[in-house]
Parts: sequence; structure tokens; C-alpha cells
Amino acid sequence: MGTALAPRATAGRGACARLCVACALVLGACFIALAAAFWLRQRGEPAGVNCWRFPTSNSLFIEGRLRCWELGRARRATALVLDLHGYTVNSTQQRGLSRFEQVAGPGGALVAWPNGVRASWNAGSCCGLAAALGIDDVAFLRALIARLRARHPTIRHVYATGHSNGCMMAQRLALDAPDALAAVACMAGYLQAQPARIPAPAPVALLEVHCRDDPVVTFEPRAGEWPGAEANLEAWRQLDECERASRSTRWSNDSSTLIEYTRCARGQTHVRAALLSLARCGHSPYRPRNPSAHSSRGNETVTEVAWAFMLAASAAT
Repeated sequence: MGTALAPRATAGRGACARLCVACALVLGACFIALAAAFWLRQRGEPAGVNCWRFPTSNSLFIEGRLRCWELGRARRATALVLDLHGYTVNSTQQRGLSRFEQVAGPGGALVAWPNGVRASWNAGSCCGLAAALGIDDVAFLRALIARLRARHPTIRHVYATGHSNGCMMAQRLALDAPDALAAVACMAGYLQAQPARIPAPAPVALLEVHCRDDPVVTFEPRAGEWPGAEANLEAWRQLDECERASRSTRWSNDSSTLIEYTRCARGQTHVRAALLSLARCGHSPYRPRNPSAHSSRGNETVTEVAWAFMLAASAAT
């Protein structure tokens, strides 16, 4: 009898050993995750969002990582707008900040608010954990565009907007995936990636809105950090192969101005490079301290300005 039970006892001990090893691995993984979270907190890195809480329809796996987004509603979408949040904030906060859905939604636009890794985008040299880890956010945004176009086949044009690090990412997307976009109109951010060639093989219309008193991403150049708003415009003038002659328009009763290069890409009328500089609004053009700095055209917001720029770019194609 004892001899007959011996193999079972051995098998039981083996199963227990495997279970112990599995438990140890799980505990080890939990310890590593907690240690990583503590390290990020010590460094001041933002927590970001938990994509596992998003519905499967608003998430996808890419590069072994779950990515997610919020999505507005459109019965028959003719356009898609990607609205990218800034560093340390998330899709919900950007949605409330820009109010792009309220502006573009009635015109048939489907608006998506993607989330960066740890509340950051790898726009090149900025920002946060996404840049440090070399996250391929261009691949993620391409995959997101493909997913939404497949679900909404009536979409004809795709645009990108965003704030700060999100604006930088929108410009990187225009640089690295110009075939995916019709235009970019974004706030308080500069191109942080190095172009592979100038002019760009496929020019994209671009408007950047910047406050001259921005204390974070400064309007004037800051050595080792920011190229400055006018240098960023010059970079896009070259990328879009625009002639040097520009058009300057007084934008309001103060010193806010719009500078545009309209003769670009060897006569392609839909391509423009533009900078709207606002006098007093800090780091957020969406809600300036002086509402009159928005525009000389009544109560027009910068979101409305951005949407009008996007529509003009696609209407000319």
C-alpha cells in the first residue's frame, strides 16, 4: 500500500513546489510594480490613466502595452480630430479644456482624446516617461486612426490638435506620418523631433497658437530647452516649402498677431504654415486671462480658430 501511494505523494509535492514558484513570481512582479510606482512618485512622474478600466472598444495593444482613448459621438462622421493632452494631464482633462467636441462635433467631426504613457507623449526630446522609454507614439496614433477609420468609413479627413506636450506630439505625427493627416492646429508646443529631410516629402498645413507670456514653453527661445515660437514657424515654413513672403494680420485690439505663409508646397493651396501669437494668456491659450486677446472677431475661441484652420486646409484639396 505504501509503495502504491509513493508516486502520488511525489506528484503532490511537485505540484506544491510549482505553486510556490508561481506565487513567488507573482509576489515578485507585484513588488517590482510597487517599487516602480514608488520610484516614479519620487521622481515626480505623473500616474497617468489605467487603460484596463477603459472598454475594449476604446483600447488596443501595441508594443506589448495597452493604450486607450476617450471618444466623442458622431452619427455620420466626416472628419476625425485627435486632441492630445499635455504633460501630467489626461484625456478627460484635455476634453474639458479644449471643448473641441462642442466646436467640431456639430460639423460632423468625431473627436478622440488618446492617453499618453504616464501622462506623457514621446514627441522627440520631450516629455516624461514616454520620451525616456522611447515609446513609439506615432505607431499608436497611426493604429488608432486606422481603427477609427475602419469603424467610421465615412471619415474623409483626419486632423490633430493638442496642448503643450500634446501639441509637440501632433507636430511629430505630421512630420513622421504626413500621409495620415490633413492639418494640424495646436496650442503652446514646438516640434521636438529632427526632420529627416527638408522640405518634407509630404507637406502638412500647420497652425501653432502661442501666448507671448507663456512661462512654461516660452515664446522666446530658451537655450537648451525651447526653440521659440518664431523659430518653430520658420522650421515649418521650410518643411512645407513656403516662400519667404509672409502675411501678418493684427488679431485683436492689443498686440496679438497672426503670421501666415500661404504660398507653400509649390502651389498646393491647402498647405499653410501659421503662428497665432496672443498677448496675455500664460501657458493655456484656451482660457486667457484677458479674453479680448482671443480675437478681434467677437468671442471666437482658439478652438474655433483651430477648427476653421483645419476645415480651410481640407476644403482646398
